[in-house]
Amino acid sequence: VIIMVCLIVVAVLACAAVGRAADATEFAATPPMGWNTWCTSASCGQPGKFEASLHDYCNEAMITSTAQAMVSNGMLAAGYTYITLDDCWAAMERDAQGNLQADPDRFPNGMASLAATLHGMGFKFGLYTSVGPYTCSSGGRPHPIPGSYKHYPQDARTYAAWAIDWMKLDYCSWHFNDTVLIPEKVTKEMYEALNASGREIWLNFHCIGYNMIPSEWCKQYGDSLRIWEDHHDNWNSTSGIIEYMAKHPDWVGPHAWPDPDFLMTGGAGCDNLTAGLRCPGQTEDEYRTEFSLWSLAGGQLMVSTDVRNLSAFQRDVLLNAEILAVFNDPLKQIGARITLDIATRTSVWLRNLTDGCVAVALYNANNKPETITAKLSDFPGMKWNDSTRVSVRDLWAHTDLTPAVGKFAQTVPTHGTFLAKVCKL
Repeated sequence: VIIMVCLIVVAVLACAAVGRAADATEFAATPPMGWNTWCTSASCGQPGKFEASLHDYCNEAMITSTAQAMVSNGMLAAGYTYITLDDCWAAMERDAQGNLQADPDRFPNGMASLAATLHGMGFKFGLYTSVGPYTCSSGGRPHPIPGSYKHYPQDARTYAAWAIDWMKLDYCSWHFNDTVLIPEKVTKEMYEALNASGREIWLNFHCIGYNMIPSEWCKQYGDSLRIWEDHHDNWNSTSGIIEYMAKHPDWVGPHAWPDPDFLMTGGAGCDNLTAGLRCPGQTEDEYRTEFSLWSLAGGQLMVSTDVRNLSAFQRDVLLNAEILAVFNDPLKQIGARITLDIATRTSVWLRNLTDGCVAVALYNANNKPETITAKLSDFPGMKWNDSTRVSVRDLWAHTDLTPAVGKFAQTVPTHGTFLAKVCKL
């Protein structure tokens, strides 16, 4: 049974006009790309490993060596401009004036110094905090890490003083003692604090999870919004996020970019601090699917695996210029699923491009290879039919296939995705 999914995918989404900077500047007008610390050392949710994994560890040497690698391996030039630290950087207590401070053992030179170093290399720099009194994890330290509760304006000023470019706002400890924080209220408070800080700081926050559901208010306060739960390095997690993106394609857009969470490209860490060591939890086809659909239907590409010694596979994925061109297409449209075959667990996804062509993904969620057919007459808004002749460019193989008339088909491996650029001839 093939279901036509009735979605608006032919114009920039209505939410393009929302977001805190949309009516003033070009800030957050394009989707972000970068790297985050979260799974560099940790196995990041592979089955049976989560509780023992080395979550929330980072230090100055890790950050500077990663930045140097991203310059030399071409990631910075390809657009991966943000370097962001997750719940791993702050000291166990605030200073005497109540300010957040860096963990002195992990970051002996402090955050302002690190920000200056990264800015000098051409990067933007981001830090994590939480709305509650504590963050999510102590990162192996003997005391909880302070969150931003009752310190929103102060912490926003601290970030601005350090020349921070990005804040990830988590919702850990939102429910403590007899207090229950209201997500809309506390997010608005931090949004207003950042706006009053005197510096443009990208605000990324959870708009789902922690008993939250997607709400219109989220688009008013964030520059990118987490649309589902944490992404872990296993197929159940990846496929779950893809399904959520399929069901909610028109929820966010430019200036309020959908964040499907971190990319696990090439495999998360191995729960030790060996640089460049990865222990993959998914197959190469699954990682290609992740990157294909994050690029076509997501609004944020933030890698969280170790990129200091890129494997050939990681390089082929993360530096795929043709797929990155789809992600960064000036039309700034979020792609969507247009057909779904329930019996075979296959689907066709589409994203309109500025040049009048479309990016098309044939996604196979089944546990065996499947042949997937894309009918041109199913492409919303294109006015193509059974007689329309098109070129089909395989964006993974970087080859032009035989021109197609009315439809084209590919046999797609288990959990794989065929991604193409299709243009009318």
